[in-house]
Amino acid sequence: MELVPAGTGIPMELVPAGTGIPMELVPAGTANLLARNLALPMDERSAIEVAFGGYTRIIDLIKVTVVDQAPEHFAVLAGIGVDAMMMDETDPQLKDKVGSAAYLVAAGKALGRLPVQMTVRLDDHRPMKRHAMLCAVGNVRVLPGSLTLIPAAKPERS
Repeated sequence: MELVPAGTGIPMELVPAGTGIPMELVPAGTANLLARNLALPMDERSAIEVAFGGYTRIIDLIKVTVVDQAPEHFAVLAGIGVDAMMMDETDPQLKDKVGSAAYLVAAGKALGRLPVQMTVRLDDHRPMKRHAMLCAVGNVRVLPGSLTLIPAAKPERS
């Protein structure tokens, strides 16, 4: 079993994708989206107790390939456009002080940008070309504040 500190940008090299090695999340971030959507305990001690309790679930990972780069896997959300700009521009010091509200400040900066050209292909479907502000693919349904982003999303494998 692998204990992984969960939070914004789980170091994906720690995720044993496709290996069959169990991974337990220990919430250590601001929003802890994956842990919350899996209904895991938010405190470290309880999360570790769950880890050693023998209960496992298989979750799907999102595989993203950007042209001319190696594929990457994500467990929560993969965003292109404003979402990616927002994550990139969030001030870590502000986030330490005000929590998730720091993302709103970064979103305000990112929304002023022009839409970007993107090509998206899901599984074996035809590529779709769009000029858009945002494209997000996710495994989780609910964001902080009980905001439902992707109503049909679920991290667990169907």
